[in-house]
Amino acid sequence: MSNQFDPPSKSGSSSARRRHHTSGNEDILESLPIHLARMYHGFVALVDRLRGEDADELPHFRPGAGSVYFALLENEGRTATDLAMRLGMPKPTITGLLDGLERDGVIERKPCAEDGRAMRLRLTKFGKKLEPGLRRRHEQSVQTLEEGLSRAEAAELRRLLSVVVGNLDRVRHAKSMPAKPVRASRQGRKAA
Repeated sequence: MSNQFDPPSKSGSSSARRRHHTSGNEDILESLPIHLARMYHGFVALVDRLRGEDADELPHFRPGAGSVYFALLENEGRTATDLAMRLGMPKPTITGLLDGLERDGVIERKPCAEDGRAMRLRLTKFGKKLEPGLRRRHEQSVQTLEEGLSRAEAAELRRLLSVVVGNLDRVRHAKSMPAKPVRASRQGRKAA
């Protein structure tokens, strides 16, 4: 006889698995928020480890600063608002990352000709010289994160994480928390 704390069978329905993972204290440690926290801290440890291997060559980048750096490589002259939109990060987070990159001499801010309140962001000569090392560090991160996953699985993971990020963005921009989470059908998610 099974109880609510027994793991669902492999043949169990997805709704039964969802119910199982949303009730009982034992299930909390296997919930998505806990996995995301583990992933975040594991990623920070990976970045620190990779930084240790090239600490003489590259400055310390906080998590997220690499995204800002590569977005500026993609299109220099962006504003902080442009970066926030491109990266899907809150503007205060972008501002903090930019402050650190500017302090390290990686970027510079120049007044925007079109909007006197905005600043255009550019990589410095020093910042541009960091590209090969930062690309190498990024490739090592990707290799570690995708180890044991097929290309299709890695693509599916990126797609699923994009859904989670979209959920977080929706809540961040909402005036109040939704009464009940909106759950797309499997067909609806594939169409999106």
